[in-house]
Amino acid sequence: MGGTIAGYDLPVREVRPGDTLRLGVYWDGPAASARVGLGTVADPNDEGTVVARPVALAGGQTRTQVELPIPRFMQPGDYDITLTGSDGSAASLGRLHVARTEAPATPDVPLDARFAEDIRLLGMSLVDDQGRPARRLQAGQILNVDLFWAADEPPTADYTVFVHLLADAFNPASGGPVWAGHDGPPAEGQSATSWWDQKTRLRDRHTLTLPDDLPPGPYQLEIGLYGADGARRPVSGAPVDATNRRVLVTLGP
Repeated sequence: MGGTIAGYDLPVREVRPGDTLRLGVYWDGPAASARVGLGTVADPNDEGTVVARPVALAGGQTRTQVELPIPRFMQPGDYDITLTGSDGSAASLGRLHVARTEAPATPDVPLDARFAEDIRLLGMSLVDDQGRPARRLQAGQILNVDLFWAADEPPTADYTVFVHLLADAFNPASGGPVWAGHDGPPAEGQSATSWWDQKTRLRDRHTLTLPDDLPPGPYQLEIGLYGADGARRPVSGAPVDATNRRVLVTLGP
């Protein structure tokens, strides 16, 4: 990084999912770009870097305040806090304990889909606004789609997740079969894919508001990733529509 980490402030040593970790970094050196991330230390088979934030270190002897949101579904355990420079060099900023998680780490619906060579979709769960399994879809319902991602290699770009509810009936509002949907970065922007490493495991929630005129089922969920240019990433595995680059999951009425 071309400078020295002179110290850091870590006011708390334990957080819960949904908290924001605030720490100060004391830097002595030229202006530099870096990122602060959390990586698992307790189990090498557990999560890798799940959450990170870019940091701009000003030149000279400075203190930089960093705020690191903790994803709601981050798994409990001990994490190393690491400052990584653009040149790949890294420095430890202490250790943090995540006290609990809001939901189990196992998907209700196992999936086996691979996006290119680096990202896998392991499964999904459907949850209503009361936190209960959503076993039947209803008009006007709030539907939370929890996706379980894994990285086999560090992705090199940021991707947007799309989750769309499809029906056989034509929807005039969307001009097609889409009746509800959500597009957004993983973990509400708290875990960009470019921050992942080959050990990352992430539970990622997307909330759909089903319209009051939702027709009778059955339905399908289409799930996928696209880049900054809007192009969908290629996908293979099951249940996959490779031609349209999407995962297709059939739901009951």
